[in-house]
Amino acid sequence: MAWSILMVSCSTDTINDSDFVAGGTFTNSNIRVVQIDTMKVETYTMKFDSLITSQASRMLIGKYMDPVFGAVRSASYTELLPKNYSIDSEAEYDSIAFMLKYDNYYYNDTLKSNTIHIKRLSEILYPADRSDFYNTSKVAYLEEDLGSITYTPRPYETDSLFIKLSDTLGLALFGKLQ
Repeated sequence: MAWSILMVSCSTDTINDSDFVAGGTFTNSNIRVVQIDTMKVETYTMKFDSLITSQASRMLIGKYMDPVFGAVRSASYTELLPKNYSIDSEAEYDSIAFMLKYDNYYYNDTLKSNTIHIKRLSEILYPADRSDFYNTSKVAYLEEDLGSITYTPRPYETDSLFIKLSDTLGLALFGKLQ
């Protein structure tokens, strides 16, 4: 894209005070032409877009460095609310895990490893506009990991990721559900 800039100015200087040589049209008027050999123009583009993400059918998780856009990150926030549950009164706690099933979609390089951190939210998962979450939405969470996994994505070779979660969380949930 080429930019052209025309600068026009009125001056109280006398008409022929410059070293610029011009024809009679310019010398007989109060128009002045100034030649500039260096000029610095600072510009930037800001894009404020908002995409609804609360109705997504898949979780996108990860980060990569794009040569044009810099660090591109994706995080997913979810709240697990079972419709119903039942645990036998004589059951014993063993472990708790989070399973993510691949749907064969991927973006970027599947040869680099990625780490997923599962955190506990420190606020209720509720949209600010009372309707939807957007790509610009933020939700506060605690720093401590409930679980994490470092893996190399294999969307066509593996059917899911298994992430063991904290036994402290598991025991607390088990106690509430039982």
